Amino acid sequence: WMAVRPEGLYCIPGDFYVDPVRPVARAVVTHGHSDHARAGHGHVIATAETLAIMAARYGENFAAQKEPLQTGRERVFG
Repeated sequence: WMAVRPEGLYCIPGDFYVDPVRPVARAVVTHGHSDHARAGHGHVIATAETLAIMAARYGENFAAQKEPLQTGRERVFG
C-alpha cells in the first residue's frame, strides 16, 4: 500500500504522497511544520488551518490547487 520514494512516502492505491520532501502532483500535508508542509506541489490536500500556515509561509501561490479538509471527515482517494 505504501512505498518509500525519493519524493517521500507514497500511497499507491490513493495516488498521493504524505508530507513529500520534493514537489509532487498530489500531496496530503498532515500539519504546518516546515518539515512536513512544503511549497511547489500541484495539488495540496490539508486542513484549512494547515493551508493558511502554508500560504503565510510561502505565499498564496504555494500550490496550483488547494483542497481543504475538515478534521474528522473522510476523504476517499482513487
